[in-house]
Amino acid sequence: KAYFIACGVIMYFLLICGVLGLSLRIFDCHDPRPTSAQFLPLAFLQLSGIVDQSSSDSAACLWVSSFAVIIGVYFSLPMFSAIVLVRLLAPKGAVPNISKVFILTVRNGTPTLQFKVNNKTGRVVTGLVVKLQALIMYEDHQEGDGPVKKRATHRDLDLD
Repeated sequence: KAYFIACGVIMYFLLICGVLGLSLRIFDCHDPRPTSAQFLPLAFLQLSGIVDQSSSDSAACLWVSSFAVIIGVYFSLPMFSAIVLVRLLAPKGAVPNISKVFILTVRNGTPTLQFKVNNKTGRVVTGLVVKLQALIMYEDHQEGDGPVKKRATHRDLDLD
């Protein structure tokens, strides 16, 4: 996945620099015409807004330079920064998400508590071990009091 993102970023900048360099060459924006070896680096410098070596002050060259800075500085930089930031801050392991809805049912005469647990990262979790601690409260109907008997229950559940 990281290689795919790196290859995508490289291909994106090569494509944008190629189109930009071609536009700079078509509108003859550099007085000494750049060689083939200078084609992409000059377009990348124009895209990043670092240098403006265009010697022509024609309207077309100014538009190409302005468009390059808008694409490079105001669009590409924040977009790829956000992608890198999300990748760096993404949790690496399992992040359990327990539903807020619990269902109390009876299966084969045994009371059963059902709830959904999933992984927030979207990855499959194997070998999940759940430690459940429940507080069971009984109500004494004969005395008319509220919940009087409490019993803590500890269970280890293996969900393989």
